[in-house]
Amino acid sequence: MTNTQYFSIDFKRNRFIYVYYLLLHLICLSWTNIGMVQPPMFLRLAITVGVFLPLIKYFWMAPAVIILFAGLRFNSIAPFGYVPTMWYIYEYLIIFVAVLHATIYKNPKIFKFTNSQILLFLFLFIVDIINLQPFSKIFGFSLMLFLLYNAIQDRKALNLASLSFVILTITLSLYYFIFAKDFAIAYYGSHTERATWVDPNYFGIVLGCGIILSTAFLYGAIKMKFNSYYKTIIIACIILGIIVVVLQASRGSLLAIGTAMIIQLLFSRTKLYIKLALISVTLIGIIYMYQSDYFTLLIDRVQNDEGTGSGRTEIWIRKINDWSSNLSNILGGGFQSSIYKFAPLKADCHNEYVSILLNYGVIGIGILFASIYKLCRVIKNRAFNLSLIAFICIAFMTLSPFSCETGWIACPFLILLLYKYISLNNREAQKETTNI
Repeated sequence: MTNTQYFSIDFKRNRFIYVYYLLLHLICLSWTNIGMVQPPMFLRLAITVGVFLPLIKYFWMAPAVIILFAGLRFNSIAPFGYVPTMWYIYEYLIIFVAVLHATIYKNPKIFKFTNSQILLFLFLFIVDIINLQPFSKIFGFSLMLFLLYNAIQDRKALNLASLSFVILTITLSLYYFIFAKDFAIAYYGSHTERATWVDPNYFGIVLGCGIILSTAFLYGAIKMKFNSYYKTIIIACIILGIIVVVLQASRGSLLAIGTAMIIQLLFSRTKLYIKLALISVTLIGIIYMYQSDYFTLLIDRVQNDEGTGSGRTEIWIRKINDWSSNLSNILGGGFQSSIYKFAPLKADCHNEYVSILLNYGVIGIGILFASIYKLCRVIKNRAFNLSLIAFICIAFMTLSPFSCETGWIACPFLILLLYKYISLNNREAQKETTNI
């Protein structure tokens, strides 16, 4: 039996490309115009080309790059920015870059899809075509997601993609502290009010991805070599991210993050005295935040809720009743029919289980539950797996991360990373068995 191996992101060898992307990320952060004003066209083209061109050679970095740049773009207070604002542009560019990479560097594995992936493609295609829905949206996103999954072929690429969520959480948290007045929720003494278009629930889930991956790094669930700089970044991510989620008063995000962190703490192999110390520090932090009025907005939202989850349960009941009134809907109404086909129209379900049932019927919801069951059965690194599954399942109860394009950067990419962790764990286990 071999000892546990820990992998680095090979910073010394790749420091130029890493610094290059961090500088581009900072440049993208600099556009903060909340009006309907776009940056100059030549700058948008130059920076977009600058983001995607190196991926022809460094395609293994593509997941990290998309998380970092698309995550910032779709969670910015500015309606426009230096990188694309529409998902289909990212999809076309990733497909184009993947073709060039596979051709130039003789890497056909990028386009090697499993039977399950092909069947899923066909299912989505058939349901959307039958219902005359724009199948290119979810089909293009799924294709991009599978290409990014294939781009991760070792621990270095996987750790970098996970670390990109950590960096994104830090930058978005600092971004929030600077431009808090322009974010979605404001407190006015007796009620809450949305100030701009940024949704605190999806914003909180994106931050949650970075937070729970940070705790996984600290507990050793993610096999990565650390030094004091990495630890500082990871601890900063946890502290800043939690403070912002509390200030945003997203109850669903807090529940998902809290549950995941509790699972990681209870089932990790960390020594008991360290667990007790972490619990004590957490309690002290909660008491301090409570006394400093960090929870004012959250308490207000809870006290003013009429028991319908801000009207969510009423929407679920009405949409499910409309869907079940016609037997032809058993296969679903196609992508985003949960919003535009079933009454009340133009209302997001705020529940992925309901959205998938309405969009892709009993087969679609069956595929989702079968996937969750399969993930729960994985034994190795169980605490990490279960914490991510709990986070995703709870997020699905209050949001629609697959059916609403705003949430595409969070749960879909987290599921991608989880499947890849399991895949690499299985591959390493097979090698260990072979070497015995």
